[in-house]
Amino acid sequence: MKPSLLLFYRVLLLMAATRHAACLPSPWWNDASLVRHPIDPDFDWSQRDTGVSPEGEEAYLTEWTHYNRTGLSRAPVLPWTQGRLFRQLHANSPTSFTLHNWFEASAIGRWMGGPHAFPPQRSDGLYEQAYTFHQTPYRITQLPVKLPKHWPSEAATSRVTLCGRGVVSGPRWLPNDEDQSAELLRGDYERLEFAELWLTINNNNKEQAKVGLFVDYDGCTGELKQVFFMRQATASLPFESLDATQASLEGQQLWPVLATHHNAAEKAFYAQTCVSDFLQKRHWKLHQGVCVQLESPGGASFQVEINDAYTTEALYQLPITDEEAQELYFDVRLPDGLFAIFPKTLHPTHVTEDICIELGCVTEDGLQRILLFGKRSRGGLDRCVYESWGGTQ
Repeated sequence: MKPSLLLFYRVLLLMAATRHAACLPSPWWNDASLVRHPIDPDFDWSQRDTGVSPEGEEAYLTEWTHYNRTGLSRAPVLPWTQGRLFRQLHANSPTSFTLHNWFEASAIGRWMGGPHAFPPQRSDGLYEQAYTFHQTPYRITQLPVKLPKHWPSEAATSRVTLCGRGVVSGPRWLPNDEDQSAELLRGDYERLEFAELWLTINNNNKEQAKVGLFVDYDGCTGELKQVFFMRQATASLPFESLDATQASLEGQQLWPVLATHHNAAEKAFYAQTCVSDFLQKRHWKLHQGVCVQLESPGGASFQVEINDAYTTEALYQLPITDEEAQELYFDVRLPDGLFAIFPKTLHPTHVTEDICIELGCVTEDGLQRILLFGKRSRGGLDRCVYESWGGTQ
């Protein structure tokens, strides 16, 4: 296709997207009547129980289901590999903790270069990895990546943000199209592009049952490389073996799942019906809504909360059109109630300014989701949203 025709086509798509987006309801956190509360720089550290609790140690059994682009493009989606890992967190002091993992090889995928990037295998065939986290303002960690000189330092940082029952981590910087296009042409840099989202789905113990999403993008091309869906349950210490841990948890409902698959609402959900339509058919209401806005990828945070029961008329809509979602995003629905929406690429050919990543879980009691999104013009993924939907309370 000639460059002029390609440009004309992109302009038409952008105009159509603008018209469609104008019809979407305004997100509830943009309401002028809402009060935005500043968040203390240490909030995300002090409010996170895992690893810094008085007990000193906590442990989890985690199942990682690994997908590549080929598997994500099929219906139903097919995993590439699936494996378990044992996660142990030890509080070294009030200001640091160590995360120690024991992996099955099939749980590693191709992240960090695959199994060869880890220490030699143990006698039981597992791989080990440990890393110590230290308390910093806004819990920012420097990443081992090389960046262009004209990029801001925030591009090499990983930030953890707590939002309701959700946790989001990863770099927050999004280069604009001009910068990224120039760097792609020169090919003189390497970047790590990823995002990790965790969602707590147990009301009684916020760390007992969690689900997660890890998306990994190529730093040069922007293409999605691989995806992990994670399911995590509290385990006992000390660690003996993955089989022993799994056996000790048998009989428990480790990860709440969508209980029934036979009614019209559930069938519509697995047929890729948009989340808003699914919620309307269930007649669920919004029980909790929390939005955390970042002033910058490495700066202060503000929080907005809504705890009243809202109808689906106030439902947050993804800042993308249906056409864009189908063309530019993977929309994954798994049989156990997990769902996620994430970009197929971060390449400048992305026709919209808005970028969003969503992780959710549908159970018999309701729907919960955590979202991370931003705009290229603002230079970063600068807002996190947590929502909890269910029947009347």
